[in-house]
Amino acid sequence: MGSKKTLTFFYSIYNPTIIELNYINKLINYIKKNQLLTEEIDIVIFDDTDNNKYKNYFMDNKVKVLNVQENVKKNKALFYSIDKINSKYLKIVDPDDFLVFDFLEKIINKLKLIDADFILHPFFKLKDNKIKYQNFKEVRYYNFNTIYSVDKIKKEKNLINIDLLYNQDQYLGMIVDLDSSYQKINIPFYIYNRNSFSSIWNNLKYNYSYKYKNIDQIINDTEKNIQFYNLNYKKLSKGVKPRFIRSLFLKQKFKNRYQIYKYVKSKIKTKRININLWILFACFLKFKWI
Repeated sequence: MGSKKTLTFFYSIYNPTIIELNYINKLINYIKKNQLLTEEIDIVIFDDTDNNKYKNYFMDNKVKVLNVQENVKKNKALFYSIDKINSKYLKIVDPDDFLVFDFLEKIINKLKLIDADFILHPFFKLKDNKIKYQNFKEVRYYNFNTIYSVDKIKKEKNLINIDLLYNQDQYLGMIVDLDSSYQKINIPFYIYNRNSFSSIWNNLKYNYSYKYKNIDQIINDTEKNIQFYNLNYKKLSKGVKPRFIRSLFLKQKFKNRYQIYKYVKSKIKTKRININLWILFACFLKFKWI
């Protein structure tokens, strides 16, 4: 398999635009021109398109392109790919997001000095053509501000083998957080693109026909997160909150926030006072309708 690298950028592509494909190639070429990055970074692309039509697209760049004969989602793509990944850490990158190339050397040098199950970092959010620096103070289970230990994911691999479309990053985050340790680094090398029209979250927020069509799966996937949380919340980082419940704020399903609160309380069984207070706050004050 070759020498172990420090970091793998993992892409799962299912309906990529030309802009997204060109950007991935731009990243590949940038890494190839830098000796340190060439030695320490891998790029793995899971081709989840119909008929795996991009399986030969990146071959000239010596990038690993993996595929199976079925359409899978991001976490199952990782399930099929993780044993082929030979690095210390893994960063999941959405094809419509961006990386700050000038920070890549810095992130590699920092990761070499760290041993943790996952690592939190600040990021930039691109929304309405404005870019904003963000740095969460607590664990939130989002791919865009988290780097994962490859060994930890391999250890919990079978838990990832689940069909999910919504809240996949929340589910993966809980899996990696089981009885884990984490660290924080102050390198904002990731740009989360909220302008993307292909974003699932944007579809949930702005596309009413999309919500009506997929409402049963949205609720079903959220309940899978709730079930996992109920079974494992005592093994998760102290104070972590079940943020996946925000996907239940659907006017198409619930008439008012009190109905949501009753629904959530009937599902989440934690006895922790701080979480119950947070659910109360989230249902009546924090989350907006989507």
